[in-house]
Amino acid sequence: SVFRPQQCFAIMIFFACLVVCISNYGVEARGPLPEYMLGKFQLETSEGFSDFMYKMGVGWFQRSIACTLYPVTTISQTEDGEITQVTQSSFKTKTDIFRLNTPYQSNSLTAGQPSTVVARLQGNKIIREVKKGDLDLAFVTEYSGDGNKMTMTVTVKQDPTIKAVRGFTRLA
Repeated sequence: SVFRPQQCFAIMIFFACLVVCISNYGVEARGPLPEYMLGKFQLETSEGFSDFMYKMGVGWFQRSIACTLYPVTTISQTEDGEITQVTQSSFKTKTDIFRLNTPYQSNSLTAGQPSTVVARLQGNKIIREVKKGDLDLAFVTEYSGDGNKMTMTVTVKQDPTIKAVRGFTRLA
């Protein structure tokens, strides 16, 4: 049998919708994180971090020390989707425990000052939207295809000149 143009068009629309649905499946998940996002990562490169800390109100002395450190970040999760991120350096250890798409309070992302954070998963990125007083911040952690590199980009919505980019390499 021969398909009429209307039938061909309907079939094309169906397959286009199917492709869109499949490509978006799991992009915004409630958890758990994919395996390649878990593990230990060590800071390797850092640009603009001092300017970001200045914007957060961190003094010169602490900024000077922080910029010489190469912390290790460990990301793990429980079976029910609770995510733990521990960042350790010789100076300080910071821990965040959270769930995707659920607001939580944190002091670790904004120089020890309280902030409200919502983390979501989008493809190969963990996006944390942070509200600290009158500032809106975005922490976007992006993973390379093989998961061996992790890049965290921090921006301040109210001041686009502030942008910190920190590159991490997988240890384990």
